[in-house]
Amino acid sequence: MKYRQFIKMDKSKRSGFEKLFYEREFSKIKGAKKYNLIILIIILFISYFSLAFLQNYKTQLKIQMDNPFTNWVSLDIPNHKVEDASFIIDNFKERELLDKYSLDTVSHYNIQHIEGINEINQESLGKLRVRSIDKNSDLLNRILNENNIKVSNEDSECWAIINKSIFVTDKRKKDNLFLSIMGDKYFNIPLLGSVNQLPDNCDVLVSEHMMSILQMRCAVEQFRGQTETNNVKVLLRDTSNVELFIDQFEKYSQRVVEYKDIKVKNINNFLYNWVTLSLDDFYDNDHFDEFLKSKGLLSIEELECNAHRACEIEDPYYLTFSFNSLGEVGELSDHLESTYGFKISLHDVKAKENFTTVTRMAMSTAIIIVLLSLSFVFLFIYHILDSHISSIKPSIGTLKAFGLSNEKIIKSYSVICGKLFLQASFYTLILLLIFQILSTKAIAKIIAVNSVPILITWLLSFAAIFIFCARILRYIFNKTPGDLIYNR
Repeated sequence: MKYRQFIKMDKSKRSGFEKLFYEREFSKIKGAKKYNLIILIIILFISYFSLAFLQNYKTQLKIQMDNPFTNWVSLDIPNHKVEDASFIIDNFKERELLDKYSLDTVSHYNIQHIEGINEINQESLGKLRVRSIDKNSDLLNRILNENNIKVSNEDSECWAIINKSIFVTDKRKKDNLFLSIMGDKYFNIPLLGSVNQLPDNCDVLVSEHMMSILQMRCAVEQFRGQTETNNVKVLLRDTSNVELFIDQFEKYSQRVVEYKDIKVKNINNFLYNWVTLSLDDFYDNDHFDEFLKSKGLLSIEELECNAHRACEIEDPYYLTFSFNSLGEVGELSDHLESTYGFKISLHDVKAKENFTTVTRMAMSTAIIIVLLSLSFVFLFIYHILDSHISSIKPSIGTLKAFGLSNEKIIKSYSVICGKLFLQASFYTLILLLIFQILSTKAIAKIIAVNSVPILITWLLSFAAIFIFCARILRYIFNKTPGDLIYNR
């Protein structure tokens, strides 16, 4: 019984000694005025700041790589090679050829410069850059999804998406876009929505069917071809006085309106009255346009989509190649030139290749920074341990002579190393988070602290510190008590 009590007392004394030994040694290794801890915080801050910066940069590059405006190139089609363009599209429908050059889709499009006007105040928007797009293209799907724009069955062929920048006032809250198709005659364009950016720096993005109408290659029979008619049409805002308009027109034209037909029309969430007037005699359309102009009204043609016979672009101006990966841009350019005689702009090829190179360099640099970070931390901790233990070897030798085992010593110092790293990591993380918050509010997000690579790097560093310290300590203390005491 007495023996058991002695053992318990001995264990209690030993645990108290180990606790005291651990606390004092941890305080010594942190350095006077926590000098070593501060140095380790600085090393970790520089290392993790660089890694967090690169991680944020890599994330931005990934966004750009996935950006529909980045991962494709265009090819101008000369007039004498239109048939070859159709042949290229047919050939690239084969999955094997698409995979060879890391392509998603190959399609064609046209660009037309068309005058636009702000209907409410008759303000000319100048020549707008109007681009067509294949309704099944990945590029269109991304534009629609990212801007939460939906296409109904009713709008499946006749629609347009506009760049917000073409309107100055209130982001289209008071504006409605009309396009000119025949001189001073305009027609409304059905808008799906407005976005901040469109491909090819265009102002308006339309379906292929819509582009065919704009180029007068589809549904042209709906537009006025007669110089004189006994039926005239006008589009009036729902707030306009229709009766007053008719009275003024009768006085101007010397015609009698025998019958009027008024239909309420919703155009892009603006209400209008589409008014058809039947006259007692024929009247010149040009004179009617002059009357409308004198009243501050547009000469409007009623657009009928005729979607039951959708039109396709027969003579495309451009081909577009949408990539899954930009690494094969150069090979595709060589293939198109050698096989079909088409040449992608060297500037486009180099830009895409450089983009891919920068992405790879960012990833390589991140790996190098992780390795350098671990090396600096290991070297610094080794320096701390070596200089401290060298000064207390005789004391450690004495403790070993009195029965303190190697494993106890190694475990204690390994825990001290781990705690030192944890403390330094904690303060480093606080500093990085403060910097991230302040920089995001003041300028932009510069670093990404809360990322998986940062966490993985920290976990690997923490595990490596334990293993590294244990091996170094085992090498230092693998001596007899006498060797340690007499520093042999």
